[in-house]
Amino acid sequence: MSNEKNNKILLGSGLVLALTSSLCCIVPALAIISGTGSAVAAFSWAAPLRPYLLVATVLILGFAFYQAYKPKAKDECACETKRSFLQSKSFLWIVAVVSLLLSAFPYYAKYLQPQIPQQQAANYFR
Repeated sequence: MSNEKNNKILLGSGLVLALTSSLCCIVPALAIISGTGSAVAAFSWAAPLRPYLLVATVLILGFAFYQAYKPKAKDECACETKRSFLQSKSFLWIVAVVSLLLSAFPYYAKYLQPQIPQQQAANYFR
């Protein structure tokens, strides 16, 4: 039972770390969409921590994958108990893909923001 609880904690912390590491980049895009600028400053503290949070995300998800796919010991029961969806390998893969998408957000964010021509931008700030 504690192994299932550990897997749940690892999956949750991996997802939270991925979300936290991308806050510096997702919040400005959301602020542009919603029209609020003060939300950007609220999460600017996350930008310098991004590399460390990404490393922690990779380590935690790596450990979760190790726990999910490690070979079974000989003394463990051969009968597999029914696991919930939150403890399944499918959910682990979903968390990993969402974490990858959130972590890569700074690289594809420029395609989601509208481009303002140079002349129009110069007139806008006058």
